[in-house]
Order: sequence, then C-alpha cells, then structure tokens
Amino acid sequence: MGAEEYELLVSTLNKLPILKENLSSKREQLGIAERSFYGLKAEINDLQKDLNTRDSEVEKIDSEIEKIDSQLEKVKPEMVDLEDNIKAEEEKVKPYSLRLEKANKRLSAAQESGWLHDYRFFLVIFGGPWLLFIPLALLFREPEAGAVMLGGICLGPFVLASLGEWIKIRNENVAIGNLAEVRSELKKARGALDGFQMKRGKKEKKKASLVIKESKLKSKKGRLIGLDEKLKKMNKQLDDLVISVSAYSKAVESLEKEIEDGQNAIAPLIPYSDLLLGDE
Repeated sequence: MGAEEYELLVSTLNKLPILKENLSSKREQLGIAERSFYGLKAEINDLQKDLNTRDSEVEKIDSEIEKIDSQLEKVKPEMVDLEDNIKAEEEKVKPYSLRLEKANKRLSAAQESGWLHDYRFFLVIFGGPWLLFIPLALLFREPEAGAVMLGGICLGPFVLASLGEWIKIRNENVAIGNLAEVRSELKKARGALDGFQMKRGKKEKKKASLVIKESKLKSKKGRLIGLDEKLKKMNKQLDDLVISVSAYSKAVESLEKEIEDGQNAIAPLIPYSDLLLGDE
C-alpha cells in the first residue's frame, strides 16, 4: 500500500463516522418535515371543508345571535321592573326591621338586672343593721310592735329581691313574646320581597347564560370569517415545508452518495471491507 493510498484510507475512515452521524441527523430532520407536511396537509383539507359550508354556518350563527339579542332585550325591562318592586318592598319592610331592632333592644334591657335585683345584698348588709336600731329600741317599750317591725325589716329585703326577680323574669317573657311576634310579622312582610329577589336571581342567571352563549357564537363566527387568512398562512407554511423536505431529501441523498463513494474508494485497500464497513 502506497503513501497516497494510506492517506486516503486514513482520511476516509476518519470521515465516514462523521458523515454517517450527519446522515442520521438529516434523516431525522427529513422525517419530522415529512410528518409536519402531511399533518398540515390534513388540516388544510379540513379547513377547506369548513370553507365550503362557511356561508351557511355564518347565516345560522347570525340567526341565533339575533334570537339571543331579542331575548336579552326582553330581559332588560323585566329586570328594571323587578328592581323597582324590590325597592318598593324594601321600603315596606323597613318599619318591621326597625320594630325588630327595638324588640331586640327591649329583650336585652329586660335581661339586665333591675335595681331591686342589683341592690338586694346592699339592702340586707347595709340597710338592715341600721334599721334594726328602731325595732330593738321599740322592743323595750312595746314588745309586740317591735317584734313585727323587726321581722318586717329582716324579711323585707328578701321579699323585695324576690319581687324584683319575678318582675325581671316577667319582663323577659314579655320581651321574648314580643320579639317572636315581630319576627313573624317581618317574615310575612318579607314574603313578597323574597319572591322578587328570587325572580331577580333567576333572571340574572338567564341573562348570564344568554351572554355566554352569544359570546361563543360570535367567537365561532369570527373564526369562520378568518378562515381565508388562516388558509393563506397555512398554504405558505406548506410551501415552506415542501422546500424543507426537498432540501433534506437532497442532503440525505448527497450524504448517502458521499458515504458510498468513500466506502467504494477504500474497499480495495481493506480485506473483507464489505464485512467491516457494513451496508448503510
């Protein structure tokens, strides 16, 4: 083997792995470009079908939007009437709400202890000893009258405290009964208001549903109207993919030929080269 043949052998053996790696990369890029091409082609075919039926679809959408607009126009005055009714009923309910507030205050006041309850121990501890001087002094002169007065003074604070507690409980019961009565009247007065508020909630829900439906229809119409521009862009992308596929195909063919030429050039220089080099 001469020097030139040896240099050819060495350079070709060093070059072949690089060429094969480039070939693998180009084949992968070619596969991606081809898949993108066929996928985009399928999308364009579907888009073309949508274009064929676009006019009739847009007409249907316009009809649906018109119906929704008509329904929304009917809802507007109904909502206004409901708001007026609600305001009117709220004015009617205000006196009952004030009465409820007063009834709650009255119950709170009744639950607070009265002076008889608060000061009964004061009367027993401080009032009793001082007042005892009178009946004790009287006992020495008129024993019976002194005894009666002494008993009254000793038992008086407890009687007054019990009386105060009874009055407090009675006031609480009256306040509770009054509160229950006011609550019942308020509930009846709120009947119409609650009914109008419930109707308003249903109307608002219906309005929101119509608005969402109309928004979706308008979005669909916009998409259909924009199909021409979208098709134009997709065809441009398809043309670019055709160019890419062609370029990758030529690159693959060129690398395959270069590898084949290199293998053929060194085949005579390597015994059993067909086994060593393999068939790419």
